[in-house]
Amino acid sequence: MGLHGTVSNDSQGVTIRLYGVTDAECSAFVDAMRRQRPVISRIDNVEVNIVDVSGVDLPDGFCIIASECGGGDDGVTDVSPDIAICAECLADMGSQPRRKDYPLTNCTHCGPRFTITRSLPYDRPVTSMDEFEMCPDCRSEYTDQADRRFHAQPIACRMCGPVYMMDGDTDIGSILRRSADVLSAGGVLMVKGLGGYNILADATSEHALAELRRLKNRPRKPFAVMVRDQQMASRFVDMSEAERESLVSWRAPIVVCRRTSEYLPDMLAPGLKTLGVMLPYMGFQHMLMRMVDRPLAVTSANFPGMPIIADDEEARRYADMVDVPLVSYNRKIYNRVDDSVVRVIDGEPRILRRARGFVPDPLRVAVEVDGMMALGADVTGGWALGRGSDIIASQYIGSLASGEGAEMFLRESIDKMSALYRFSPKVIAVDAHRGYASTRIGREIAAQLRRPVVEVWHHHAHAAAVMAEYGLGGEVLALVLDGTGAGPDGTVWGSELLRCSLSGFTRLDHGPYLHMPGGDVAAREPWRMAVALWRYLGRQMDTLPEPVRHYAGESRIAMLNMMMEKGINSPMSCGAGRLWDAVAALAGLCMENSYEAEAPIVLEGAAESDPSGVAHCFHEEYAKRWIDRVTGWSRRTGLNRVVLTGGVMQNDLFVTRLATGLRAAGVDVYVPRKIPPGDASIAVGQLAVVASMNGLIMT
Repeated sequence: MGLHGTVSNDSQGVTIRLYGVTDAECSAFVDAMRRQRPVISRIDNVEVNIVDVSGVDLPDGFCIIASECGGGDDGVTDVSPDIAICAECLADMGSQPRRKDYPLTNCTHCGPRFTITRSLPYDRPVTSMDEFEMCPDCRSEYTDQADRRFHAQPIACRMCGPVYMMDGDTDIGSILRRSADVLSAGGVLMVKGLGGYNILADATSEHALAELRRLKNRPRKPFAVMVRDQQMASRFVDMSEAERESLVSWRAPIVVCRRTSEYLPDMLAPGLKTLGVMLPYMGFQHMLMRMVDRPLAVTSANFPGMPIIADDEEARRYADMVDVPLVSYNRKIYNRVDDSVVRVIDGEPRILRRARGFVPDPLRVAVEVDGMMALGADVTGGWALGRGSDIIASQYIGSLASGEGAEMFLRESIDKMSALYRFSPKVIAVDAHRGYASTRIGREIAAQLRRPVVEVWHHHAHAAAVMAEYGLGGEVLALVLDGTGAGPDGTVWGSELLRCSLSGFTRLDHGPYLHMPGGDVAAREPWRMAVALWRYLGRQMDTLPEPVRHYAGESRIAMLNMMMEKGINSPMSCGAGRLWDAVAALAGLCMENSYEAEAPIVLEGAAESDPSGVAHCFHEEYAKRWIDRVTGWSRRTGLNRVVLTGGVMQNDLFVTRLATGLRAAGVDVYVPRKIPPGDASIAVGQLAVVASMNGLIMT
């Protein structure tokens, strides 16, 4: 546009100084900037100020100047999520001399971001690229405003950048051939990704998949499948346009799609009609996929009960322990992060696991959350911090019930992201469940910092998270269907219809209360919930469906019946997840959960394949029940907005039926999109609740 000035990062964001421009030129510049921004960029807000530049030496032309870092408690700029390698860099890997077959090629529009960043503003010296000095050619590209790699902080080439290694071998051609040979022979391979190490195996080989399950001690939990391109994906899954767009996006998540009849071993996703597919998002993955030309099963590499491995020494110990070939590179991962998972539910992409490609994108809300920290819940751990009106949620942490590994990861994430954003909490929000590890950790942090603590009820936080995402003020109806959560009446909640605002709620309705014989054990063994449901229905134990009787045996069934009758270790719960567990067991589909929500997931798969069966009828009837109840309460209260949340809302068949029925009755429906419907969104809701409370009650 022929304008003179500068641009730089500073503590408030991006600062552009234009000199000697008219109001019309300034408006045209801002308009062009919005229209022509890179697809991966996000502009939250533009502020225009007019200043006197008398006596200032004006620049000749327009240039980028050094970043400016504010001191004290000034705000800081955002850091981008990690970005899948772009088509231009893939082309450079095939033709550009310094980058031919160089797998860590990147540019301004792609490559690592969050996973390599230690502090802000985002510049090379504060990333794990700081130990790699640019060669003259890279330096020339980095400083050339006309170049695609102008100020690309992870810029590298084969002359100066990080290198891949396999048993001391640094020749990329040799590494690729050896890796392909391992996979083609039915072996298992450990490879360093963007946010941690993955384990790969031939997805068409039952032998390889069996070995993968043995190594991971993972009998039935589904594996994701990496495919070479869209064409290969279409052989194994049917994709809608929304699924395809998510698959090829720069975020490159795992996308859950419906399986086709094309053969892949059932042990990839036992009992399921869906398959999680993903495309390569790193140069090495593209090169490997071209060489093996077959789908690969992908899972994270981790010690039992521990998070994904990101440290190179730890990776070598793990590879030695399980006797698996290791492919690494010598650029450090600073922030570990798993792959994200997306599913199209009720026609729109919804995040089920928010991690690589999405974190740490902020969620802008309509309330001030500055200085607030929330610790979330336990089943799917995750925390969040507030900065101005932005909520920055952490990466996927995992279940805090799995042991000290997840707790370690949670504390590590808190330390690193707090340092990254120069954040110190003024108040800390926790779940009202005093037995949660997240609540204990939040109270420990509060005690160390001498900060107040606010307890937030689990299901109120679920509802508030969706309200915050959509900017819903006032009152709404909230249907929260999940496994369990503490209720203010002292019982275990889990299927609630609430009338709520951000600052408070009233319980209008709930699902049936069932015994949980054995307590938490019942959440892992659906056959126990089948016995409890049978008793609730007033049926005799000797009429239990044969699959349950055969699996449990008469003596165990009699023992559970006695426990419920005498109230021995059989707490009452209205958790929707436990009801779904019971139905799955009664239908003979799942007697024990080998992973979280296995029984409900298998129940959905059975419903989709047998429209006349018990599973499909249950989906229909359960949806109809809540359609009737929500619409009834909508008429009585005059509220026609309802948020649908909780872990059950990951079920596309159920949510689509439920949302369609509610809309037909004139109710406006809000299902989370940017945050998961399960417990990973609890921290977001906790911040929204605390921010809206008048006269905070702190303990």
